[in-house]
Amino acid sequence: MEDKKVLKTVIRNGVTFDNYPVYVSEAYGDSYLMKHEELAEEIASCIPQAWRKAVRFDCNLIAEFQDENDEPSEEEQRILSELDSWMKHHN
Repeated sequence: MEDKKVLKTVIRNGVTFDNYPVYVSEAYGDSYLMKHEELAEEIASCIPQAWRKAVRFDCNLIAEFQDENDEPSEEEQRILSELDSWMKHHN
């Protein structure tokens, strides 16, 4: 049995991620696996606590949520670096 990819809205550390890819296990019914949790956690940690409820990311527009590769891509590293720089500049 294969896991089925579905898109859900999830909240990680108070930040909403729409169209987040999760994999529902046909063997276990409603159980699901969330990939890219570290990326979501890293993005959420770059957002000031007071802004987190107002921030939404559409995972369909973020390539790193679409690929099956578990290795961080150059683009992922660039995005995280830019978010980190932006946060340092605005704190």
